[in-house]
Amino acid sequence: MNPQEPKAGFNLSKWALDHTALTRFLMVVLLILGAAAYFQLGQDEDPPFTFRIMVVRTFGLGDGPANGRTGGRQN
Repeated sequence: MNPQEPKAGFNLSKWALDHTALTRFLMVVLLILGAAAYFQLGQDEDPPFTFRIMVVRTFGLGDGPANGRTGGRQN
């Protein structure tokens, strides 16, 4: 086998050039099927969810987590 010689086997490009009408038909069918599949995609891809956030504010100088419940007052 000569290095210049192409490998024997199925050549899709040559087949498509030899059968242009069938190639164009298949391309149009795939385009229509792709457009139909695109418009049938679900609109809500992500399920609804909520972020549960709690904000805790303490007022007073030097209040830490230990004094957060009492508000800094010593009982």
